[in-house]
Amino acid sequence: VLGCLAGLLGPAVWWCLQNVDWLVHHIDPNLSARSSLGYAIGLPLSVGSLLFLLFVLFRAYRSADGFTYFISDLHFQDGRRKMRFSVLHGVAAFLLLLSQGVLGVEGVGMEVLSALGSRFAQLSKLSTNQVRTLAACGATAAIAAVLGQPTAAFLFVVELLYGWGSFSFAMGTFAVTAFVAASVSQSLTSPSG
Repeated sequence: VLGCLAGLLGPAVWWCLQNVDWLVHHIDPNLSARSSLGYAIGLPLSVGSLLFLLFVLFRAYRSADGFTYFISDLHFQDGRRKMRFSVLHGVAAFLLLLSQGVLGVEGVGMEVLSALGSRFAQLSKLSTNQVRTLAACGATAAIAAVLGQPTAAFLFVVELLYGWGSFSFAMGTFAVTAFVAASVSQSLTSPSG
């Protein structure tokens, strides 16, 4: 399920980014030719200020770095992710992408899908290792869907979780999630898709 969601979310985020960029250039055709100080500094500064206000509003001070927060949740919170912080990180990553920030599009999916995996596991009252596994599956699926590299996504999560108890049973789950996500995403974005 997480693999299919990631396969849908990856192309959807790319589509949004491409259409917003097209819309901006359609409104003001001279924007690409103009290298104004306002566009180069004003847009990133405005988005940065907006994100700062969002983090203050949600009291998400300790979680300002989404990736560090994700790793901390996997290792020290047993995969239990707080949905509001994860959604906030996903929104922040998307806004940074819109403002031409240096950030990978996989950050949006990784935050949202790992939180959904964690939430599904908690609602189903699964064990600690299963909660951690589903949170990691969300991250694996997002990376595989966006990059189209299921093996790299699988190895990334294996590296993160190496050494934790009952880890070996989850390796097959990570592999299946990564390959489903990459397959669905590539099917949707291929010329015949």
